[in-house]
Amino acid sequence: MILAQCPVCQELFTPASDCFMSALPCGHVFHKKCVETWFRTSSTCPQCRVKVKRSSTVDRLFFDVVPFLPFEPLSNCSRVSQTPSSSQNSSSFSQVRDPNVQLFKAKSEINRLTEALQESENKLAQQSKLARDRENEVATLTTLYTESDKLCEKERQRSRDLKYVLNH
Repeated sequence: MILAQCPVCQELFTPASDCFMSALPCGHVFHKKCVETWFRTSSTCPQCRVKVKRSSTVDRLFFDVVPFLPFEPLSNCSRVSQTPSSSQNSSSFSQVRDPNVQLFKAKSEINRLTEALQESENKLAQQSKLARDRENEVATLTTLYTESDKLCEKERQRSRDLKYVLNH
């Protein structure tokens, strides 16, 4: 069994019925939803950046999942005999396999969350800079408005003075 993850979302490929995989002509495999989302903004492979036509993707890949005990070499001849055939064998297989899979999933989740945290911190820094820029713009506009208001009032007063002089 190969533990593989989607390069876009960093989650494991699972044999679940809602986990569809797609392959690109370059050979890279992704979750179908991840590659569809990627293609909304780019026309390249998310992994190797080779230009890809949407129409040339294999939309659904199917794999036969064959359980095995980790760290035991499997030869072609012994593969059938090592495959769990009863529910007891299957549950012992799950107990041996699950910690490794869970560890891998946990590490993948840590990586994904670390990347999400970094992205959020970058967005926060951008938003903070944008907020400071807006505050500076508001301060500048307020100053300009105040100055133009003073100039306007001076012009009104001058107009009144001239009107008074003309009338007397």
